[in-house]
Amino acid sequence: MLPREVLQAISQADLPCIVYDGATVKQRAQSAASLLDRYYFPVKACPEPGVVRAALATGCGLDLCSAGDVEIASAVGCPGDRWKFTSPCADDRLLRRLCEAGAALDADSIEQALRWGSCGGQACGLRIAARRPKALYGSKFGMPARDIVAAAGQLANAVLRLEGLHLHDQHANLAPAEFALRLAEHLAEVSREVLRACRYVNIGGSWPMRHGNPASPDDLRQGLKLLRERLATLGFHGMLYGEPGRWVVGPCGYWAARVAAVKAHPRGEHHRVVVLDTNTPVPCRPSLAPFVVLRQGDLLQSPRRLFCDIFGSANTALDSIGVEVRLPVLEPGDVVVSVAQGAYTRSLIPPFNERDRPAAIVLDCSCP
Repeated sequence: MLPREVLQAISQADLPCIVYDGATVKQRAQSAASLLDRYYFPVKACPEPGVVRAALATGCGLDLCSAGDVEIASAVGCPGDRWKFTSPCADDRLLRRLCEAGAALDADSIEQALRWGSCGGQACGLRIAARRPKALYGSKFGMPARDIVAAAGQLANAVLRLEGLHLHDQHANLAPAEFALRLAEHLAEVSREVLRACRYVNIGGSWPMRHGNPASPDDLRQGLKLLRERLATLGFHGMLYGEPGRWVVGPCGYWAARVAAVKAHPRGEHHRVVVLDTNTPVPCRPSLAPFVVLRQGDLLQSPRRLFCDIFGSANTALDSIGVEVRLPVLEPGDVVVSVAQGAYTRSLIPPFNERDRPAAIVLDCSCP
């Protein structure tokens, strides 16, 4: 469950830490790229430079959402023509920088698209808001599909070409076929004339990971084949872009922290409350992925007889890391490792209670 190199890194590290397996990042980014016409790694999912370089080694692009993301893209040496930007927040200074670098834009609104044109852009995509969003996006991102025709007309009048559509929603708990059909259902609300003229459709991220387990590349390949077929009936024959982050980098991270306390649980003798010496993300969602325990640097092989609720060290009950996790009898000082924490973990950990974030350790994958 723990690669030898990861186990060795955790055993030698100052805890808490998150270890990223660079070779696995590269392998999974290659899988994502093989499923799409163009893959963009979302920097926000895991902005550690070593991880970003591992993804870039596959030839993919970078999905950027802030000026800070742009700085990281520049620092790791990614050419601007491999950048794609999507965010409702971008001032003219940032838009000009993106335009001058040769980046692509999936505009969040018609107003942003028109400002892109005034900053020198000649073409852009538009983000569509899911009509019945499954995520917590609500009305924040994109525009209704029914408004795309009018928006395309406004762009044409401004001599700005609409070259693609971006549709991002929450698909994590869907099967790949359900994921594909939901995307097709939303895109069917767009005018066929607009779809036919688009060079690409960007299906975003949040790829199927039922119960925290990434869907297999083969199952996704079949699901995306179904999506292409459905879009073809709507007149779209362009390219599929995507930007899965958790599906790519999630399985590549290992979050390790020492047990600070083990307490009785209100539910009785077979349950325990476990507090780890680490800050946690905000928001913090209990992990569905496995947990392992190290004692004095070795994997603890004792029977998993206890149901443990695992928390971080903040003086709040909102830092739940795991619920009813089967674990052996623990002692303070043991190390609990939460597997599959490569995405949206360290990047979302704040200095609450004036505690530092866990250290980041990226294992070398011989990337340039």
